[in-house]
Amino acid sequence: MISIAQTNLQLYRQLIACRWSDRELKAARAAYELAMELFPCRFRSSGKPFVSHLVGTASVLAVCDFPPDVVIAGLLHAVYLQGDFLDGEKGITEKRRKFIAQKFGKRVEGAIAGYSKLPWDLSVVTKLLGTSTSLGELERKILAIRIANDIDDHLDCGMVLSNKTEKIEAGNGEPHPLSRLAIRNELQQLSELVDEVYADQ
Repeated sequence: MISIAQTNLQLYRQLIACRWSDRELKAARAAYELAMELFPCRFRSSGKPFVSHLVGTASVLAVCDFPPDVVIAGLLHAVYLQGDFLDGEKGITEKRRKFIAQKFGKRVEGAIAGYSKLPWDLSVVTKLLGTSTSLGELERKILAIRIANDIDDHLDCGMVLSNKTEKIEAGNGEPHPLSRLAIRNELQQLSELVDEVYADQ
C-alpha cells in the first residue's frame, strides 16, 4: 500500500519530495502548528490522534499531486467543525474565517469553509453521482478533500475500530461509491487510493 504520512515530519519530507518552495513549506508548518493548538488531546473514534488524521488527509492530497492550497486546506479541513478556538463559538464565524484567510489566504479558507458546509453521507454521495452538472474548480477541491478524509479514516483498517454509525460502503461486488465519484470528476488518483484502501478492509 502507498505510504501516507501520519506525522508532521513525514509530511514535510513528502512535500519536499514534491518540490514545494520554502514559502509553501513554511505555510504547511504553520498549518500544522495551528492544528496542534486547535485540536489538543483530541482523537478520532478509532483512537487515532486527530492531528495524525489531519496530516494523513493532507498527505493523501499531496500523493495525488494536488497544489499546496488544497493540501494545506486538507491539513486544516476540520478547524471550523471541531477546532477549539477558545472563543466560545461553534462552527463557521466571520471572525474565524477572517483569521484563517489572513494566515493562509482566501483560496485555502474558501476550501475549508466549503468542506464544512458540505454534508457528507451515502445519500449525498448518491446524489452527486446522479447529477449531470459538472463541478466547478472549488467544488472539485472540496470533493477531493472529503474523499481524502475518508481515505485516511480507513487507513490501517481504522474504521473497523470506529464507533461511527454512518459509513459509506460499497454493495457486494460493486465499485465503491467514492471511487466512482472520484472518476466521474476526473480525480483518478483518488479513485485508485479509495480502491486500494477499501480493499484492505
